[in-house]
Amino acid sequence: MTKVHHQDESHSSIPSKRIMSKNINYLYRIILFQTIFGCSYNGEYFHPNKLKTSKKYLVITIIIIQQALFVIPSAWFWYLSTTSYSADFLYNDSTVHDTMDYLSHLFHICVLITACFDKLTNIFRGHRIIVILNNIDTGINLSNSHRLFHYKLIYLFIISTMILYAISFSFVASIIENHSIQIVFGFGIAGFVYATHVSWLTTIHIYTAILVNERIQIYKEQLPKFSNYGILLQEMIRLRDNIRHINNLLSAAMLTKTLTNGIMMATCICILDYQFNMPKIGWLPMISIFTHLTPMFIDLLTSCMASQWMHKEMGDFVDAIQERIALASIYRIHYNNYQKFYPERKQSINSNQNNMIMNGLRPIIDDGEYHCLEQICMMHDSFYFTVMDMYDLKNSFMLSLASYVLSNAILLIQTKDS
Repeated sequence: MTKVHHQDESHSSIPSKRIMSKNINYLYRIILFQTIFGCSYNGEYFHPNKLKTSKKYLVITIIIIQQALFVIPSAWFWYLSTTSYSADFLYNDSTVHDTMDYLSHLFHICVLITACFDKLTNIFRGHRIIVILNNIDTGINLSNSHRLFHYKLIYLFIISTMILYAISFSFVASIIENHSIQIVFGFGIAGFVYATHVSWLTTIHIYTAILVNERIQIYKEQLPKFSNYGILLQEMIRLRDNIRHINNLLSAAMLTKTLTNGIMMATCICILDYQFNMPKIGWLPMISIFTHLTPMFIDLLTSCMASQWMHKEMGDFVDAIQERIALASIYRIHYNNYQKFYPERKQSINSNQNNMIMNGLRPIIDDGEYHCLEQICMMHDSFYFTVMDMYDLKNSFMLSLASYVLSNAILLIQTKDS
């Protein structure tokens, strides 16, 4: 069997520092955009490189001031909302006043829990997540990829989420007649801040999926050229482990977000049911509920779609590997038969094989490399975003969440009617 000795293309394609800096700029533009609204990643934007002790303390001071400027007003608006936006304003003469008041407080508690978990995860784990993302994007040039369009959609997702939450918060404040225009405007700003904090998890999921898919695409294009598929297996193990690290860092916040959003969506459906059954529909609370329900659903759906997208890209790579194994097996049988029955043609066979190698094809794969490719194929289900290894974020999860929300909503409606 003829061995292949040409240099592995996967190592020769390592990008220059200029390409790496471009990808870092793409990531840090998103971080800067979120940092402006208080989602600071523990000051990651201010210290992408190693800093001296004095500069590090300066960064810490800036972050503390920034968090104070955002957290204190946000806490005040949350307290103002929970104490003033109660069932008294919407259900004063209703028989379900106590139930709707309970749902209102439950909704606000879920908002607080979601914001706190997302905030704490961003502060204490944000830096480690950025380090992992920088490890994944080594060797990737997004500026020359069609996935740059998907990267730009991240901004569309963040901005649309911020606008919807700002509208929702503003209409909540507008329901209270004694709230001034300044309070309504302040609630709108609080909606912007809240949207940034609850959407950053999804932003990480989208960006990670873009990088992982681009790297898998590179491996798929280089598949016929690898001199040793053991190297490819090492690369895929490293990529899989990076995805697992991100899942572990985001799991607590993602679990809390899933549970609280499910409860909030159920309360929203219950309130909508009450509003639709009223003789005169209150359009302000209806708009507020719709604009709050929509970004919650889109947020979770986008994370699931990014996870499913990454899994599909890995599935296409597995199909390419299986095709490569099949072709190599066919060639190997013909190669062995020709060597056995036509030994005089051995030189021409080897010459033909060398020509195929020069053209970037791997005609023969040895037994050890077969095992490496099989191991890569077995990784297919590892390319999902998971939550504490309990469930995967995928399309079927959204169906489960929808049934969970509807069952809770039906239970709440029955409680209200009784």
